[in-house]
Amino acid sequence: LIMVFPAGVITVSAENTTEFLGGAGTEESPYLISTKDHLNNVRKYLDAHFLMVADIEFTDTDFAEGGEFYNDGQGWEPIGTDESSPFTGTFDGDGHAIARLICHRSSKSNSVYAGVFGYNKGRIRNLGIIDGDIFAKSVSIFSNLNAYAGGIVGFNAGYGTISNCYNTGSVNALVFYSSSRIDFFRTHAGGIV
Repeated sequence: LIMVFPAGVITVSAENTTEFLGGAGTEESPYLISTKDHLNNVRKYLDAHFLMVADIEFTDTDFAEGGEFYNDGQGWEPIGTDESSPFTGTFDGDGHAIARLICHRSSKSNSVYAGVFGYNKGRIRNLGIIDGDIFAKSVSIFSNLNAYAGGIVGFNAGYGTISNCYNTGSVNALVFYSSSRIDFFRTHAGGIV
């Protein structure tokens, strides 16, 4: 919605009540997140502002075959999947938690980033992860691939910040490297990042 006045152009952002509880994605009016679907929609607006207004709890059914977040057995698809599409916005959990999220990401040709957020260059704060299960695995004949796993973020890059966050779940990473010569392989796992 654009309004033109003699002094110039003023842009007014409309509230998004279709994909979120409300909000316009700006710093003054962040998108409001209260459900799993709202959280899943964050990936569509990687540079916007978000505020959680309720705890979110996943169930076993969500990640079972045919479940909304099954994704060929890999579970949750991280927000900001890799270096070419990082999360660059602001996500404020406002003291709320995400419970029982399962993210098992694997690849045979690329580095892997697993967590609620995969690749972060934004600001994430005040968020808890309870009883989650995060796992990153890279299986390759190439030695330059990595597996990054974190309860909140798989890989934090640039000026990305993570503050006042916690995780009570499990985090694991594995690289299986097969070649005629032995090179080093890199696994990176952390409770938060």
